[in-house]
Amino acid sequence: MKGISEAITVVFLILITLIAITVVSLYYLHTITLNQLSLTQEIKDQYIDAGQLLSLVYYQQKGNSSYFYVVNIGNIPINISQIYVNSIPVKFIIYNSTTTHISVLYPQLVYVILVYTNTTSIVIKTTNNNLIQIGA
Repeated sequence: MKGISEAITVVFLILITLIAITVVSLYYLHTITLNQLSLTQEIKDQYIDAGQLLSLVYYQQKGNSSYFYVVNIGNIPINISQIYVNSIPVKFIIYNSTTTHISVLYPQLVYVILVYTNTTSIVIKTTNNNLIQIGA
């Protein structure tokens, strides 16, 4: 009786090793992806808790002006000191359905940020020097 040749045995061992490496690699890649997602969510939750997160609801451009409809989805008010477009301060007005010239965005309310330039992206500087980017 003849046994399995040495060449076939080596091929089977290499195949089994490659399968094992693939299974272990897939497991660790899956684990790393889950950890990254949870870290991203944790950072987002911290921004929400800090009250420094705005969500863009609607964007509109009329003439030479851009309108950003935003809502503060954090827990505390955001006090705005300046708005920038391409690192340049621009003129702006913030208003809602009842008040104009607002500088404090309270949670869960929709505000309109009117920027007197054509743009799809703004950077908001808060009074505590945090920067919030909004893009359409």
